[in-house]
Amino acid sequence: MVFPSVADWSRVARRVGWALTLALVILLIQSTFWDARVPWALKLAVAAVAVLSAWRPADGLLAVAGLVPFGHVLVTSVWRVYPFALAEALVLAFLAGYLWRHRPGALEAGAPPDHLAVPSRLFALVVLASCLVQLAVLQVWHDYPLRYAASFVDYLATGYLTTVLDPRPWVDGRGFVWTAAMLLEGVALLRCASALCRKQPALARRLTAVMIAAGVCVAVLSFYEPITWALSFGQPIASIWAIRRGSPAIPSINTGGPYFMLLAFVAIGTAAASRVYLVPGLMAGVICIGAMWLTQTRSSIVAGLAVLAAVAVWLAMARGLRLRSSRAVAIAGVVAIAVGVCLVVYRPLYVFASGVNRFSAGTSLYYRLLMSETAVRIFLSHPFFGVGVGQYELSYRNFSTPELLAVLPIANAHNYFLWVSAELGLVGIAIFLWILGATLARSWSQIRVHQLDYWLLGTFVGLVAFIITWVIGQPLGVPQVAYTFWIMLGLLAGSSTNTAPPAVGGRRQLLLRRIALAATILFVLGSVSIRADRAVADVDLSRVLYGFYNSNRADNRDFRWAGPRATFFMSRSVRAINVPLAAKLPDTADGAQVDILVDGRLADRIMLSDRDWHDIGVNAPQSGQRFWRVDLRVTPNGPSANLPENRRRVAVAEIAVTQQQADR
Repeated sequence: MVFPSVADWSRVARRVGWALTLALVILLIQSTFWDARVPWALKLAVAAVAVLSAWRPADGLLAVAGLVPFGHVLVTSVWRVYPFALAEALVLAFLAGYLWRHRPGALEAGAPPDHLAVPSRLFALVVLASCLVQLAVLQVWHDYPLRYAASFVDYLATGYLTTVLDPRPWVDGRGFVWTAAMLLEGVALLRCASALCRKQPALARRLTAVMIAAGVCVAVLSFYEPITWALSFGQPIASIWAIRRGSPAIPSINTGGPYFMLLAFVAIGTAAASRVYLVPGLMAGVICIGAMWLTQTRSSIVAGLAVLAAVAVWLAMARGLRLRSSRAVAIAGVVAIAVGVCLVVYRPLYVFASGVNRFSAGTSLYYRLLMSETAVRIFLSHPFFGVGVGQYELSYRNFSTPELLAVLPIANAHNYFLWVSAELGLVGIAIFLWILGATLARSWSQIRVHQLDYWLLGTFVGLVAFIITWVIGQPLGVPQVAYTFWIMLGLLAGSSTNTAPPAVGGRRQLLLRRIALAATILFVLGSVSIRADRAVADVDLSRVLYGFYNSNRADNRDFRWAGPRATFFMSRSVRAINVPLAAKLPDTADGAQVDILVDGRLADRIMLSDRDWHDIGVNAPQSGQRFWRVDLRVTPNGPSANLPENRRRVAVAEIAVTQQQADR
């Protein structure tokens, strides 16, 4: 008997993973085509990106990089079809085409090793495990398992890209899918861009040019709006700029600054790398810097100037004075910290807006400190796997201070690192930092060892400065900016060769790495059931109803129609209740039989043959559970009992508690 080898299992796992990923991407992208509100022009654009990506993946990525920054302005100003998530639809279309083109069989033939494969897959596993926990909780809040699963799949297929949802689980709660998808799509773009740039080295420069051009157009929109306002109202442009921050294409003011800063560094690096791009690159850099200044985003100004000072010092010492690279890096780091502190404390040249922002610089920094403390408390409550993807804002009120709640009743962490830590725990943030660190470290090794490439340096420095802004912001919460960042990080990873010596290790080291990887996978998967049980145990089941229709009122009494199956829960402190029941009796029907089950056991059976209300007494079981369950099984009688219009045969009015004791 021949047992499958590790390589055989690996191939099977890749094929299964590819099939599941492609199926999920296609499922999500369907909602673009189901919704009649989405114009055909946008539907055709999404379909065209998918076809182009399947035919020529590199060109598909170029199209996505150029179109994504305009996703918000197209659906709010041009076609006015908000909340259609056009940017995400384009990314999903690219991923669908890319996956279809790069089937596992094609990837296995001589594909170069990918240093991001392991951490990206582990990160996807952590995010998906968190999704399973949230899905288990939502099912308990909303409906029976199979019925809720069907409704959830229907939402993913027909409403995911076109619906804004309430994050509260007792209202809806499905918005966690968007948060998880943003993380997974970002890492997928990183992997795809890296793989394509490794196979086609010239693609990285083309991608850079496309993203710079798109960023310049977005920056021009930032100037266009205040200028038109000034002309319309006959006011000086400077006065309009003082009150009109941001860009219409970037929906978050504090995200626009880091976005333009990133592109400014890349544009200046491109200009320095080639005489051909010198003038257009410098012009693009100046426009992006102007747009960044217009946003008056403090984090981007501080991070940009601090990193710029560090780069100048490093170039002078490592390239000019020929100091050891490690010493030059240390000195440059000290200079960056000093410049950042001076900008925050002394605010030279009025780099911080005071009258435009909601808070002054000092007050804003103070509230961000309070938000960071809140995020740390949330993280400490669930340190290993976090409170769950998309659950930060729900936990915010329970861990925040009254002082902060009085000013910001709802807020994110304003620190992307703490946000990932709070929602995905130590495991999630460690793997996330692994992805970032592996990419940046390899790029830095190439910059330090090989001949200086200003394009590579500009891209690297821009990404570092952008990541620094995460300390007091969450720019990856805006799709247009997040997708641009992940593509930029991917082209940096694909353009960086491995300058480290090959790892030396025998079969024992390889075996230890595989054991560690397997242990991590089992740890994450094994935690799902435990985490789901704990989360479900915290649900207030007394607010949960299954199988009931919307409220009605008749004869001065509020009631709900019960379906063939209906369920509600009572707290263990409630020891007896009255359940008012009445029948709906068409001329051709003979009433209905109602079986009442308590914790799965038949407690009573009643035949309703008239329209009067009947109070049915139900006693609590002897159980130590927090809640006890009451199920109604409705069996209509008569020849028309199974007709759809006769499914609502029994009305249930407000349940009265007849005996209650102190909850233990």
